[in-house]
Amino acid sequence: VDEETSPNAVAIDYPLDKRFPDGTVLFGKKLFEREYAKGRFGIPTTIAHEFAHIMQYKRKFPVMATKWQELHADFLAGWFTAHRARFWPDNSDPNISARTVYESGDYQFNNPQHHGTREERFAAFRAGYKLNREDIADASFVYTKGLEYIQSRGARIERARRSGSTGDPDIPFYRNRAPKP
Repeated sequence: VDEETSPNAVAIDYPLDKRFPDGTVLFGKKLFEREYAKGRFGIPTTIAHEFAHIMQYKRKFPVMATKWQELHADFLAGWFTAHRARFWPDNSDPNISARTVYESGDYQFNNPQHHGTREERFAAFRAGYKLNREDIADASFVYTKGLEYIQSRGARIERARRSGSTGDPDIPFYRNRAPKP
């Protein structure tokens, strides 16, 4: 993980270990140390966010704008954080988790790697968290709800053809399309 300019974690769509064929999450040492110093509860949230990207890769979610990928992953991380708080309340602090997501926002609107503002990222996290607090659901359902969430915020999503898809036939296959000028 390149942490030259800032602490980071990243998901890659290929395994570095054959025991984990869906992809790999790399967690930078600087980011780990920073989050641990804040109370460690941001670490599982960051890992959940990165695993959400692996889920996007596996389900062929080629979102053109980075922002929508990130907000979708934040939604899933919020859902996971609520799940963790429900079943392991002594090993979870949703406020620290939410702050971790909030602090990862940026305001680089003209950068193609813009990850969403702090407010957008927090809102996506909160929406996923709220979904789990209202109803326990499986990850496939939450994945779809996350797509609906980003669409309600402006992502242009359409169903794409399934040709060449190796994923589960019951999983929606979505493609993002850039808005027309």
